[in-house]
Amino acid sequence: MMGCKSAPKAELPNERDIRCPKHGIHLGGTMKVTDPVCGMRFEQKKAVTSVEYQGRTYYFCTEACRRQFEEDPDRYLEQPA
Repeated sequence: MMGCKSAPKAELPNERDIRCPKHGIHLGGTMKVTDPVCGMRFEQKKAVTSVEYQGRTYYFCTEACRRQFEEDPDRYLEQPA
């Protein structure tokens, strides 16, 4: 899949009106995101809720997942190798 290499993996989009936040380049398609708590993948527009953390938006399939994330966000984020 082609896209902007600066876009985070979970936010590589596929929807018509989505643009790279850094470059403003149209990326096309339906944006898929991954709930960092349960790992479920879904279309961003179907997210039940979202949270801003350290300058990034995270999307959740339920309020319960959002609450768990807010209790300890670093537990659910990928750690650099």
